[in-house]
Amino acid sequence: MSTERFLIPALALSVLAGLGGDVLRASDLIAKGGLGPFTTLLATVSFFGPLLPLASFIWPKRRGVIAALGALMFLVSGFFSLFAGPGALHVFLFGFAIWASTSGIAARSSGTGALRMGAAGLVAFWSLVAMPVTAVQAIALADGQPYCLAIHGLGPASLTDLHGITFRTDRTGYKDSSRWYFHGILMSAGNVWNWSPRHMRFDGVGRPDVQMEDPRDACVPEPNWLFHHIL
Repeated sequence: MSTERFLIPALALSVLAGLGGDVLRASDLIAKGGLGPFTTLLATVSFFGPLLPLASFIWPKRRGVIAALGALMFLVSGFFSLFAGPGALHVFLFGFAIWASTSGIAARSSGTGALRMGAAGLVAFWSLVAMPVTAVQAIALADGQPYCLAIHGLGPASLTDLHGITFRTDRTGYKDSSRWYFHGILMSAGNVWNWSPRHMRFDGVGRPDVQMEDPRDACVPEPNWLFHHIL
């Protein structure tokens, strides 16, 4: 009973909060229309995936079916991660967290179910922690100068874009040239930094002008940009 009352809703809300940035990004893509079949499929997974653990809590009698949907979404995410270039790990972890949370809730009484729930919680926690880490580093590196945050190829970042799972490049189009695009971009005083999800930090970009798409065009630095555009 305690698991039903506390752990499952806590996990469901953490997954929604940690991975929910993809829900808003996907809804924006779907609203714009004109998507190809594969992009539409990925956007659909991104939209509904973070909602599945919450659905498992609300409809406990449908947990088996919801877990099957989570497994299907994991397969779709795993397939796309093979072609996602620098965003491969993000896409894979997204699908893994959906599968681990829904299957873990369905098998909550077993040891493996608890492990899967814990793994999904860790992914969601990492994604959430990345938000304040990104913001604090951006302010520190700007050192009082005008600055801005963006996703390379997509433009200025929103609050949900700063999730660890979403602060990544989507401009790859799942093509070989993806290596020429960065993840999150910080720009200030003519300097450009690229967000490193692995090290949870911004690394300087020495020659931004040689990239396929100049990251300096991603956003326009402003004083206290974070507070004006996000907070």
